[in-house]
This record gives sequence, structure tokens and C-alpha cells, in this order.
Amino acid sequence: MKAQKLARFIGKNVARAPRPFALSVFGITVGIAALSFFLALSLGMQRRVLSRIFPADRLEVVPARTSLDQGALGALDTIGSLLGGGPPPLTEAAIATLRGHPDVAAVYPRMKVAFPVRGWGGEKLIGRTIYVELIIDGVDPQAVTENTAP
Repeated sequence: MKAQKLARFIGKNVARAPRPFALSVFGITVGIAALSFFLALSLGMQRRVLSRIFPADRLEVVPARTSLDQGALGALDTIGSLLGGGPPPLTEAAIATLRGHPDVAAVYPRMKVAFPVRGWGGEKLIGRTIYVELIIDGVDPQAVTENTAP
């Protein structure tokens, strides 16, 4: 089909049913706008939030873990490592070795809470108690200073 015939065919279709054509154009426009908005939002979130939570210029060293390290069997893994059967723990000597490496600027210990923590409150603000699960990471206060904060 030639371009001239195709243009005439499209024009006749639009003239015959202008309302569905307008609704289709509106729907496509809203869909493209929503897609653009969410793409921009995800890129902004990636740049702002993820770079703060998982900074690219820092390395987290965690000792090797096994499937027995989860839950109630965690004690078995600790006993196994003491008897020479598991991964070696991350000791002060290992941390000192990391601090001594020429490419390492600083080393700070970090503690993850391995059990659920629940907080509650808010009676004075909203009139009822609110319960929330807390996600906590323990970080050395020296790691969060004016120089290291973005």
C-alpha cells in the first residue's frame, strides 16, 4: 500500500470514529507519561538511596557462613569453627591485617542484630499505640562523621 493511500485510509478511520481515536491517543499518552515517570523515579531512587545504602567506594568483609549458621543451629557452626571444621572467625588480627593494607583507608566493625526487634509508641501523637519492626545495624560512631557523611 502506498503512503498516500495509507494516509487517506487513516484519515477516513479517524473521521468515522473520532471519539475512540481521541481516547486511544489519550491512553497512549498517559501510558507513556506514566512509564517515563516511573523510569525517572527508579533512576533517582537508585542514585540517591542505593548509593547511600550500598556505597560503591566501600567494601564489607563478612566471614564465610554455612547453612548451619541460621537460627537455632548457629551454635553448631560456632563450635565447628572452634574445632577447626568451619570458617575462621573475623578476629581483631584479621581486622588489623585489613587496616594495614595500603589500599584501605579505614576499617570499622559492624554488628547486625540477628533477632527481631520491635518498637512501640505514639500514644501522645495519634492516640493509639503503634508497633513497628526495627531493622538495626550497629556501626562504630567514628564511621559516621562529617567527613564520611554524604
